[in-house]
Amino acid sequence: MSHLNHLSSIFNQNKLEGPNYGFKYVLVEECPIEPTDATDEEIKSYDKLTSMKSLLTTKMVDGSPVKDHMLNMMIYLNELEILDTSIDKES
Repeated sequence: MSHLNHLSSIFNQNKLEGPNYGFKYVLVEECPIEPTDATDEEIKSYDKLTSMKSLLTTKMVDGSPVKDHMLNMMIYLNELEILDTSIDKES
């Protein structure tokens, strides 16, 4: 559970505000389509990207329990951990 504290501190230190808020790659970059002839490394990169996108775009459904939302968030974080994804200031 300690990895959640690290993630929280990264989000708190790197907020989208001021000059970095308008970065177009943060706001509009589309996820590439997974190629049919992809190597294992490309498949892993694609899986990391889709898991990260799911984590960062997940919103709590109105009227649903917080517990359900947190379980979904934990699933995405576990997927990223299994894929050996590091979440730090540089990434």
